[in-house]
Amino acid sequence: MKPAAWARLSRAGWLAVAVAAAPAAAQDAVLVTRQSNVFGNLVVGAGPVVDSGGFNEFLSTLDTTYAREVADAGAVSGAWSGLPVSGSAGFASAAEYAFGGSLVVAEGSVATEGDTPYGYVSLGVNAISNVRLEFQVPVITNYTLSGSVLAVRGPDVDLRTSQAAASVQFTAPGSTTWHTDSHLGGFVASGTLLPGSTYRLTGNASARLNGDAQYAIHLVLSPVPEPAAWTLLLLGLLALPRHCRLPAREASA
Repeated sequence: MKPAAWARLSRAGWLAVAVAAAPAAAQDAVLVTRQSNVFGNLVVGAGPVVDSGGFNEFLSTLDTTYAREVADAGAVSGAWSGLPVSGSAGFASAAEYAFGGSLVVAEGSVATEGDTPYGYVSLGVNAISNVRLEFQVPVITNYTLSGSVLAVRGPDVDLRTSQAAASVQFTAPGSTTWHTDSHLGGFVASGTLLPGSTYRLTGNASARLNGDAQYAIHLVLSPVPEPAAWTLLLLGLLALPRHCRLPAREASA
């Protein structure tokens, strides 16, 4: 594996410390659903001269903090049916998050690497990092979301292509999906969340054969004081199209 890729996967736990420092309050957001997936697999070889490995952890328990890093590598050197067999493959995958009532942070990284000088040698390596958090707010709440998505594809090996992608999605007003096809780098968004709705925040990174991808998420939630909250709600109602408001009473004859 590339040393730079490994270095980005060695920080498990700092997110939980950052969020734990924020005091809890009655107006904090509430986590209602969580899913995370850390996955990787590899195979290299031909005939009986094969090395393989893999890891898959999919969780949906309602934990407010989580961190997982995994890595595996394999290599072969030998002969099969009079043909030389050699090659190597490896992956690293990590996902972590911490959900606080006023601060949500998450990040994930994947890195894959593989090579063989022979086209008849099987070579495959994949990695996935995914975090999905759904939450509700008890009061009108302003949010500021910032983060980044990065992906780098490495060299192809014979007819085997390298792939890498990352994305962040937030289902909230003023937000969108940021992905490496058109939003490579950092992003910032802000808006207002209302009680009674469920909001979903998702980060995803995937890579295949010499790919490297990562995402980072930093969400700040700020409950609106009650007088200001009523003002925001009133302004929102006034901004509705006329046909969405209450019908005016007809004039008497």
